[in-house]
Amino acid sequence: MTQYRVVHNRKMKRSDAVAWRWVMWVFAIVLMSTSALATPDIEKETEIRADKTGVRVKAWVGDEGGKPVFSVNEQVILSIDVSTSRWFTGGTRIGRVDIPNVIAKQRNQLATNYTTREQGQTWSHQRWEITLYPQQSGRFTIPPISVNVQVSGEDGQNVRGTVQTSPVRFEARLPSGLLTQESVWFTASKADVRQVWQSSTDTLHVGDAVTRTITITAQDSLSVLLPDLMATETSGANAASSLRGYQAYAQPHQLSDTQSRGDYQSSRTEQTVYILQMGGDIQFPDYTFFWWDTQRQILQTVTVAGKSFHIAHTWRSWLAYYWPILASVIISLLVLMGGLWALRRYFQTHPKPERWQLWQLLRKGQWAQARVLIYRRLRLNGGELEISQARVGRHFPSWGHDSVSFQQEESASLALYHRLWRQVAKRVGHHRRLWLLPKALPTLENLPQPLSNKGRAK
Repeated sequence: MTQYRVVHNRKMKRSDAVAWRWVMWVFAIVLMSTSALATPDIEKETEIRADKTGVRVKAWVGDEGGKPVFSVNEQVILSIDVSTSRWFTGGTRIGRVDIPNVIAKQRNQLATNYTTREQGQTWSHQRWEITLYPQQSGRFTIPPISVNVQVSGEDGQNVRGTVQTSPVRFEARLPSGLLTQESVWFTASKADVRQVWQSSTDTLHVGDAVTRTITITAQDSLSVLLPDLMATETSGANAASSLRGYQAYAQPHQLSDTQSRGDYQSSRTEQTVYILQMGGDIQFPDYTFFWWDTQRQILQTVTVAGKSFHIAHTWRSWLAYYWPILASVIISLLVLMGGLWALRRYFQTHPKPERWQLWQLLRKGQWAQARVLIYRRLRLNGGELEISQARVGRHFPSWGHDSVSFQQEESASLALYHRLWRQVAKRVGHHRRLWLLPKALPTLENLPQPLSNKGRAK
């Protein structure tokens, strides 16, 4: 029984090998037939390249026959017209356009088909458009572009081939002398700006959020060329924005490029969420940019207005906001209290200023002591005993009347005492401070001066 199973397994392996051989033979035959069928197409491709009358191609920028001069960032339309005297039997593919400092994009994936009559013969046309956006001033050359086409041959079979366009040249310049490469601007035939503000609550408090959304829509432009207005308020620049009372967090930008019936439209939507960090009034900044109106050939200025919000304080935000003021007030009070305490300690062992003594005596109604204090100051300053005969009176016209009233106690007043004190304490020609303390030895001023060396010699 075991011997029978071994023989049976050997027969099964032989039959499998034969089957695999037949499969390989069939695959080889199919591959050879496919190669044989493809050979005529290669020959036809060679023929279409050499046949100048079967397929024609033409390329230009802007208006056909116009002057190829454009502004920087302006949309330049590169038109490629492919025509044949028979008809197209397959899809046409346009080669890649690669030019330094120029953005090239085939925004319209469909061609415009039409026919023309030339010398009694009908020509089928396909017109393709590629949008170009020069990024700097200068002259540009579009190299030959390969166009893969498939047309009907004279024998009715499909013919594939490649034709190339001629080089195309154009020039780009800055549209206005007010613009530089660092300016925030773009080029478009039409532009529209919309702004939306949203807040998390009707009454804003510290910690709430405000969302700002700006949408720029432009015609005949590209979304990547529209300005990024709120780029400086990303999370990486929060050190500066936190000083203004909020933290800024930018959301991913929404870019859109559409085409409808030959009109190209682009839009850029920016959104930033502001987390409020401080109370009070917070002002969000304005944004200004320029756009060159290609339709009217003028430079326009657009300002996106900011907005002010009032933020209610919490006790922590109030303390954080007013902490510098509170700290300065506390320090000032401490310094004032320290100064008063030092003055109090000082005048406990030193005489008080005479002006302070006079004010205290007058406040208590002690007129006799106040009069003694004025006489003492008159004697110390001028060495005089009678106030009516004081030499200081010649410089003050009202001195005579004031001195008489001063001697009559019933006509004395606070204003009179203060006025006489100012006149006596000043002394003519001497500008003494009223708060200076009295000298310990005032009579030394009247002592005779020692003789000089010359006087002694005499």
